Amino acid sequence: FTKIEAYIESIEPPKYPFEIDYELAAKGQAAFEKNCKKCHGTYGENWEFPNKKVPIDEIGTDPIRRTAVPEDRRYLSNEGWLQYNGQHPLDLTSEGYMGQRLDGIWASAPYLHNGSVPTLYHLFNVDERPAVWKRDDHGYDAEKVGLQIETFDSVPQDVNSRIQRMYYNTANPGNSAAGHTFPDDDLTAEEKVAVLEYLKTL
Repeated sequence: FTKIEAYIESIEPPKYPFEIDYELAAKGQAAFEKNCKKCHGTYGENWEFPNKKVPIDEIGTDPIRRTAVPEDRRYLSNEGWLQYNGQHPLDLTSEGYMGQRLDGIWASAPYLHNGSVPTLYHLFNVDERPAVWKRDDHGYDAEKVGLQIETFDSVPQDVNSRIQRMYYNTANPGNSAAGHTFPDDDLTAEEKVAVLEYLKTL
């Protein structure tokens, strides 16, 4: 696993394959470093990463990933081979989620820990996150930066269960697209656009 981890760490994120407005991205970098780096770090040659854990009450995202496994079972995981039989235990007392590195973020849709948000545009515009969505056949949305989707008010009931599973329903347990409202809270509309452009460069 040590060698596998070293290999993964050596891989560079893919370059954004579409046009980037670098002047706008520079403005976005300034806004990002003012508002976002405390959780997501900085990028470039002298990068830094804070390893910050954000409490559930603060981030507001779906809590089931953290709470689904009972505490006694979580402690058992530290005794197994994956944690080298207790030599490298995980912190099992966390009451939230860690802000993630954003290298290659443009290529890693859907977003949030449960994949409930299809594009970076929707991540930055909380009120526009779709309740039900489904990937369409066009693949990538270069304008909104993420998956090309169709949106719905509800999951169609006149299709079989296999087809229904192709729809992401944010009302289902564990699927909530709520939370991570920091872009709406901290950024102006212009800054959102600029930060979105900057994220294409990571």
